[in-house]
Amino acid sequence: MPCGYRDGEIKMEAVVKQFQDGKLVIGTNNTLKMLKAGKLETVYITTTTPEEIKSKITGVEVKKLKMNATDLGKLLGKNFPIALCGVRK
Repeated sequence: MPCGYRDGEIKMEAVVKQFQDGKLVIGTNNTLKMLKAGKLETVYITTTTPEEIKSKITGVEVKKLKMNATDLGKLLGKNFPIALCGVRK
């Protein structure tokens, strides 16, 4: 099943809340592993998520964040870029 990309206004407060509530899986490897196991309902990508990673995302809704991986990492209080994250079912 192909993934559905959605552009639009994503409230970053909602992403931060999902992270604080423990619903957000961060990092490319963790997100792809959980996606393969069918445990994610949504995947967030950044403006700098590589195409080869995007091509591996199938079967879930994909939301494009209007920020790069470094900014997402900072927003979530991390010292590293986060190019991909997913919301647990």
